[in-house]
Amino acid sequence: MRRPSAYATEIRQEPNPVSATSLVVEVERHCARNGLNFTRSRRLVLDILAGQGGALGAYTIIERLADEGVNAKPAIVYRALDFLIAHGFAHKIKGLNAFAACTFPHQAHLPVFLICSGCGTVVEMPLSSTEALLGKRTEIHGFRVEHALIEVKGCCSDCMAAGTTHESN
Repeated sequence: MRRPSAYATEIRQEPNPVSATSLVVEVERHCARNGLNFTRSRRLVLDILAGQGGALGAYTIIERLADEGVNAKPAIVYRALDFLIAHGFAHKIKGLNAFAACTFPHQAHLPVFLICSGCGTVVEMPLSSTEALLGKRTEIHGFRVEHALIEVKGCCSDCMAAGTTHESN
């Protein structure tokens, strides 16, 4: 049985996510249209995240870059990740201390990550816009949402079918 890992997890996609190749092309176009500097290191990090189809820890990204002959220092990778997250091209999954390419960058959405406590599978499930879900409710309290991400831990269908039980963390 696979164990949850902050270094590499599988992400099962919801219907109609952007493919890895088209994600990088879409990000490249978006950056060009909006005057954003999509540097080589940012592209390489996004390539790795998108190609993984899952969540990776920063040091796993560094190892993957090294496998490709790129000598990337942690600060460079973290700066690339900060850029990708700031512009909605990637998400940080804090519960796993890992990062994942956004599979729905063309949609305004509230990212919800379903994380299996047993096998470590992660599913990005987009919900409609944050404004629609939280905006009106938070305005009542004089609060404006700038960023939201939901992580839900539980048991995936494969583990349930296998009769696997998990301890809640």
